[in-house]
Amino acid sequence: MAEVARLFAVRLRTAIGEHGIRETARTTGIAHPVLSRILNGTGWADTHTLARLEHTLNTALWPAHATRRGRHQ
Repeated sequence: MAEVARLFAVRLRTAIGEHGIRETARTTGIAHPVLSRILNGTGWADTHTLARLEHTLNTALWPAHATRRGRHQ
């Protein structure tokens, strides 16, 4: 599960890009500290937060390949 969280954070950081965490927080309606915790690996996105981020940032953030691989091991 740690690898899924790491990959999610990497994808989120890439999707945020030059916009920054505060601007992303404003556009997604997700609190800045929540985004910071996710990016720092000290917090986890619930399904509502995940869906809101993916929808607003228009990108797939959940690392599906990591979860599929984990099911077969």
